[in-house]
Amino acid sequence: MEIRYTKKTVARHSRLNYSRSSSFGLFAVLFMGIALLALAMIGQPALAADDHDQLQLTGTIKSVNAVTGLVTVDVVSSSCSGMRIFKADILEKLEEYVDQNVSFFIDSNKCEVKETYTIITARGLRK
Repeated sequence: MEIRYTKKTVARHSRLNYSRSSSFGLFAVLFMGIALLALAMIGQPALAADDHDQLQLTGTIKSVNAVTGLVTVDVVSSSCSGMRIFKADILEKLEEYVDQNVSFFIDSNKCEVKETYTIITARGLRK
């Protein structure tokens, strides 16, 4: 038995081979681009997390001193528990919450004992 290939059959097989090789080439180019982008991102220094992170705390406002701009809060959040003193620019709003539970954000992602952090926002909580 003799196998005959016509020009049409040969052309069809060559188109199939071309489409397979071109899709592989496209995949290879995309893969290399993504790999280079990932390597470039790994090499970049990390952004300073302290500049943008905030810590959410909950506690009871005990006093607001409008002269010094300091607020005393009995914090119940485990990451910063105890009686703490914070700075605040929103004193008028905080005066409304004296002896009430509040949820508030400070300008840091951590809370250390000897530091004085700034309260950025606060909202009252239902009892």
